[in-house]
Amino acid sequence: MDSTRSCREDTVIKGTSPAAGDSVQQMSPLLELPAELRNTIYAMTMPTDAVINYHTGADATYPRQPRLLQVCRQIRSEAGSLYYRGNTHKFHIPDLDAAQYIHWSQCSPQHKKANIHLHMSFAIPFVLAGKYFPGGLAAKDDPERLWPKLRSWLQHYHACECLGVARPVDGTEYSLKVANTVSEMFEMVHKLGHDHGLYWPQIEAVLENVQGALASANVVWQLR
Repeated sequence: MDSTRSCREDTVIKGTSPAAGDSVQQMSPLLELPAELRNTIYAMTMPTDAVINYHTGADATYPRQPRLLQVCRQIRSEAGSLYYRGNTHKFHIPDLDAAQYIHWSQCSPQHKKANIHLHMSFAIPFVLAGKYFPGGLAAKDDPERLWPKLRSWLQHYHACECLGVARPVDGTEYSLKVANTVSEMFEMVHKLGHDHGLYWPQIEAVLENVQGALASANVVWQLR
């Protein structure tokens, strides 16, 4: 299921240190061409209308950044806008393990402005209860705990370091139920932070009460 939610609009973006290739900027004949022609060349030398998949979690795989973006600061700025906004950057996030997506989002201001889809999946934490309870379900011995990862993601979202999750539109019955809970948590953090101006420690105190209620209904929301 693909869903994203923007963070607060008052984002402060820190500058990034120049790459080693910045020193060759004045020597590149490409930069002497008109901007329209440069954009045409950029579009011909890298994908600009593709779905680029990023697998996070234990099986993390990241596509290699186009070499054109490593030439110099100006080319990185101009071509990077086409690359990150023109393509769809699809992050596959299992069981809310968004740490690598968050790191990717923090690495560059252009990453924050990219066309991003967050595709979440969830492992069902229940198994058939056995012959004494036909059709019944029991919790797995060691189900994946979602709350610690969600809490970390919410904190980075509140700090405007990454996107959050909006209400999903498709998925299995179980995954939709979990994803709806996740989207409600992001909506709550957005309202408490953006609309009411609360700082993270205040929001975290509210979330602790919510976590207790969720944990009583589903083992995945327990702390351990």
